[in-house]
Amino acid sequence: MATELNHRDEIDGLRALAVLPVVFFHAGVGWFDGGYLGVDIFFVISGFLITQNILTEIDRGMFSVSRFYERRARRLLPALYVVMLFSLLMAWLWMGPNQLQEFSSSLIAANLFVSNVFYWRQSNYFAPASEEMPLLHTWSLGVEEQYYLIIPFLLIVGCKLSRNGLLTTTAFLAVASLFLSEWGARNWPVASFYLLPTRAWELFAGSLAALFVLRNREVTHNLLSLAGGIMIVVAIFFIGDSEDFKSFRNLLPVVGTVMVLLFARNESILARFLRNRFLVSVGLISYSLYLWHVPVLAFARVRLLDEPSVLLKLTLCCLCVPIAWVSWAYIERPFRNIQTIPTSRFLVLVLLGFFGFTLVGFIGVLRSGYSEHTDYESWRDESDCVVSSGLQSSIYRDKLLTECFKNKNTNYILLGDSHAASLSKDLRIILDEKDLGLISLIDSGCLPVPGTSRQPLQGDCIRNKQQYWDFIKSTDATVIISARWRLNILGERFNNQEGGEEYGKNGLNHVIDNSALDLASYIYRKITEMSKSNKVVLVSQIPEAGWDVPGRVEKIRRFYSDRVSNIDTSYELYKSENREVIRLLDKLEQESGVSVVRVEELVCDIEETGRCANTFDGQSLYRDNNHPSPLFTKIIVQKMADDCLFLPCEAIE
Repeated sequence: MATELNHRDEIDGLRALAVLPVVFFHAGVGWFDGGYLGVDIFFVISGFLITQNILTEIDRGMFSVSRFYERRARRLLPALYVVMLFSLLMAWLWMGPNQLQEFSSSLIAANLFVSNVFYWRQSNYFAPASEEMPLLHTWSLGVEEQYYLIIPFLLIVGCKLSRNGLLTTTAFLAVASLFLSEWGARNWPVASFYLLPTRAWELFAGSLAALFVLRNREVTHNLLSLAGGIMIVVAIFFIGDSEDFKSFRNLLPVVGTVMVLLFARNESILARFLRNRFLVSVGLISYSLYLWHVPVLAFARVRLLDEPSVLLKLTLCCLCVPIAWVSWAYIERPFRNIQTIPTSRFLVLVLLGFFGFTLVGFIGVLRSGYSEHTDYESWRDESDCVVSSGLQSSIYRDKLLTECFKNKNTNYILLGDSHAASLSKDLRIILDEKDLGLISLIDSGCLPVPGTSRQPLQGDCIRNKQQYWDFIKSTDATVIISARWRLNILGERFNNQEGGEEYGKNGLNHVIDNSALDLASYIYRKITEMSKSNKVVLVSQIPEAGWDVPGRVEKIRRFYSDRVSNIDTSYELYKSENREVIRLLDKLEQESGVSVVRVEELVCDIEETGRCANTFDGQSLYRDNNHPSPLFTKIIVQKMADDCLFLPCEAIE
């Protein structure tokens, strides 16, 4: 193995200090909020060792590209394939159709070394939903595997030119990647977290350390090595807030790791600490431990109805240690030895794994999907009268008026975000039955009030909703406004305080021209102005569930009971969380041109139980943790019609 050309026990100890915080982070141990930064440490170590070993072999005239990739495959693939096989079996046994389909896609991505790209498109690493993804951690392997496609050729070309030129080029690439990563963290944080161009600086930092070592040989420095160790500890325990990933801040553990690699040598204090038997032993099994602990925790969450306790998660992580040792001793070590498993036999096994997992993954994607109990795939309104990207063209606006407004006297415009989009299809059905027109003006994640925005400014949102309001002014249509009011006004994601906690970006809006202006007062003024020319119907805040309701229903059916008992949340919590929203709606309802649909009254037992139903007769009222399912939207729309709240009663009889 290339990594054994200059084996250093202290690097095994450093691996232990990288993997243990990651394990504790995934186990939910509060002290390790920055434990995910252990992956950054691994990236630096990987860049250091790979660069050092390639350059050493080049200097000795021993380097071979094919041999390099064989060693990398022997290092990574056998243990990974065993974990993938375990995950596949558990997914088949325990996952519902939707989860199984997503898992199958992740299996293909891991097999094609593009997990980081897949999860960039699928999820935020820190979201609760991600904790039930058994192969989520393979995103880091995707980054490393993509780096391996670049680094050998960069080093080969650099050595043919000059070492100084190689050093300059590597430093330039590292700095460029760092600044790109920082920009991405502020503008495209999920992409910046997962993708190679914004992660490469960490690997290149290790490469720069290797270039320094090869030029200056061994340098031992107690103070600098201890400073590096302190930087790592401070990053993990004090500044690693997962809610606010920033690359410049990640300089601390990265630079700290570089300093440890450079100066923790020989008999330095930190080197002797890192070479203690416990840390070296953990470091040796660190790759297998990293691979095993995530699916074990993920399947515990898949199987249990509520989040496992920290004690249970720690127990499971402890069980992963002997599993990781077996994996290291009987899978990793034998496969690294070319004498034990010759290249020809290894290649056959790799090809079987590669094509086998890819085939099984594709079968899973094609055969899995929504269960027999759901119809969530059919919620979207596919009408040509749905607008979701603005109204820039006057020709388009005229076409909408001509084709979508069917009655000169009674037409409707649905305005809002993804909550409005959820209502659109069933609202259109009931209006179409009476030959009444509906235009849906939708922009997801966008408060439908002009002059407002989240931070950073939502350019498309600002433009689109201004165009929507200008369009509304040109009509006499009744305007139905539906939005996630609480998130937009308060900014906080929902926690039902019973185990269902939503994750996501802060949704707080502010008035663009005057951020100090009270947002609720501004919304009141804008909607009141609209009501002077168009009747306005406001849909109140749909009670948020906090947990993924259809997933909870599916899990109860699979593991506990064929009949789903009522799933519900607190009405008192709904009132307290929506106090400002309710106050705003009450005030608006006093205006002569404004009506309010109190959606909470449809699902919340206000008088007796004080609970808000998440299910009805065993069926989910939500298609996730806050959007109404088709069943719920039918109830809402029918109630609107029955109460003649905005439709003339004679029009619906």
